[in-house]
Order: sequence, then structure tokens, then C-alpha cells
Amino acid sequence: MDLTFFLVTGYNYLASPNSQPSYSLQLVWDASSTITFTQNLYYGPDQGDTALEFWRFFSDSILEWKRGPFLVAASFDVGTETQADQIGTPQNNWMSGALWGRWQFGEPWSVAVRPEFYWDPDGLITGAQQFIQAYTATLKYEFSPLLFHTLQASLEYRYDHSDSPEGGFYDGPNNRLVSDQHLVLVAFMWSFGR
Repeated sequence: MDLTFFLVTGYNYLASPNSQPSYSLQLVWDASSTITFTQNLYYGPDQGDTALEFWRFFSDSILEWKRGPFLVAASFDVGTETQADQIGTPQNNWMSGALWGRWQFGEPWSVAVRPEFYWDPDGLITGAQQFIQAYTATLKYEFSPLLFHTLQASLEYRYDHSDSPEGGFYDGPNNRLVSDQHLVLVAFMWSFGR
């Protein structure tokens, strides 16, 4: 079992709401040779008002089973934060989860699927009250032609759906909101070093 403490400063590169640090704790437990449980906890000020009552709490739990060419993992996240700059200082909450499945077939090939959900009932994180579903499938080819070098090529398809007319995804030159989006990605990565 490993327990790690983090002092977090400036993780959000798009905004700098304050200069105070946040705190994080990670527990990794190898329950067996095939099962690993990871728990991440985060607590700290993510707003301009850094009073303790407005600190954000976030929990990320991951359970992973890995045996031979197969991997199955599940995650569940929950967060909460009282809003200092809104009338009545409401408590905002959000939740997400995912399930991963991967099969390494043949030496260089693998295929993976990942259904996910994200629930933002107060609209704090996504900007709209919405429930988002996403489904991803990935085909990957990975090999090491040279010592300490790895090449990866992947093809990924993703479908996202939002249940909210105020939420969703931007589409077209006028950035109109739509409830569904499809995405195809082709990626190449070269890793080198020890």
C-alpha cells in the first residue's frame, strides 16, 4: 500500500483564482496480483474567496482488474463546492463515472471501449445543468523498433450526448449548441528515453 501527500499550486493553467495551495492525498492498494484500488482526495480553495467554507472537495476512486491481455477498470468521481460569488452561496455538486475495457490481442494490437457519464446538476463545471453520456472505442498499434523507443498509432471513435437544451456541444461557424457530437481521432506518438 502506498500513501502519497501532495501540495498543489497552480494546477489550473486557464485561471488563477488565488495564490493559496490546495491539498491532495492518494492511496494505492494492490489488493492482489490482479486487482488495484486507487483513491485520490483533493481539498482546497478554487475561488477568489479562500475562506474554508468555500473550499472544493473532490474524490476520485478507481478499481482496476488486470490479467494477461485483459484490463477492466471502473472509476467514480464526486465533487462539491459552495459558491462564494452567487446569491445565497449555494452548494454545487457534480458526479462522473467510467468503465474501461481493453484487450491486447496479438503483440502490437489492442482494442478498448469506454462508456462514461458526467452529471452536472448545478451547471458549475460545464456551464449548464446537464447529464452527459460518452462512448469511446479505440484501436491501437504499438511496437518498439529500437531500444528505449516506442511508436503508437491509434484510431478512436467517440460519441457524446447531452440531455440539456442549454448544454451540449458547439457546432458550426456560429457555435450553435447541439445535443450530440461524433468525433474520429487518428493519433501517432513516439516515446523515447529510459
